[in-house]
Amino acid sequence: MKIRAKIILAAVLFAVIAISSYLLIRPTSDAWAAEGALAKSDTFGFGPLGATAKISEDELQFFRILQSPKSHLVFRHLYDTGTPEAKAFAIIGLKQTLLGRADERMDDFARLASPLQTQSGCNGGDCTPKELLAIWDPDSFRHYAQDFR
Repeated sequence: MKIRAKIILAAVLFAVIAISSYLLIRPTSDAWAAEGALAKSDTFGFGPLGATAKISEDELQFFRILQSPKSHLVFRHLYDTGTPEAKAFAIIGLKQTLLGRADERMDDFARLASPLQTQSGCNGGDCTPKELLAIWDPDSFRHYAQDFR
């Protein structure tokens, strides 16, 4: 019986240490700096953009946030403080980090009336947040994000 009690005590102690360690992890300062820059975004888009087929600075900032531990906290803050285009980046980030779990910001985003300035390749235009969510393909993005890293 003493051995069983020691095993249970060790398991509880391990769980307390593991949970405490997780709670102490914070997003990196690089992620917060990227969030500050991305919050001012005026165009939403992924992949090579424009005539030069260059990855946008906003997309680079997005991936800096995504690579941070607990990046969902940064994306939530970005959604709460950013432009409509920044909110779109935040929603995509939340979809990637929360892996299908709901966040109240996703429903709020679909109801936004502000049109988004978007760009895909050389083509730019406006779309509503609801339209963006309707055409967004998370599987394609997941593959793109893996290749990007």
